[in-house]
Amino acid sequence: MCGFLKNEKLLKNENSYIKMSGTPISPNEVIQSKRPEIPGYVFEIFNSLIKQNWEGKMAIVTKEAVVRNIIAVNNNDDLFSRSDIFTNNWLEVDNFYRDKGWCVTYKKPAFTEFYDPFWIFSKDY
Repeated sequence: MCGFLKNEKLLKNENSYIKMSGTPISPNEVIQSKRPEIPGYVFEIFNSLIKQNWEGKMAIVTKEAVVRNIIAVNNNDDLFSRSDIFTNNWLEVDNFYRDKGWCVTYKKPAFTEFYDPFWIFSKDY
């Protein structure tokens, strides 16, 4: 039994059990609830870079290219800062593209490696 279920204070209310209604949550529901709100122009940038870098079986899109293009949308209007991109998780697009049938892999350097992180988008077979 889970630790929090052993604590009767959580389950009892004045000597009577609280009736809880609900159903278990599915993994997909958890994923959906954790998805960030990503502006449409971020997807347009990813789509453009995927098309531009498509090599027949896959496209490699660098993190820096995406960030540089998002910043260009800002057009010096101070709509957002570079740090807003990361704070708001606008680069967390993997599951959105997987839902559209893409196989998405994100590669980032290990402690001793030095390269720009990138995504690999390929057809999901």
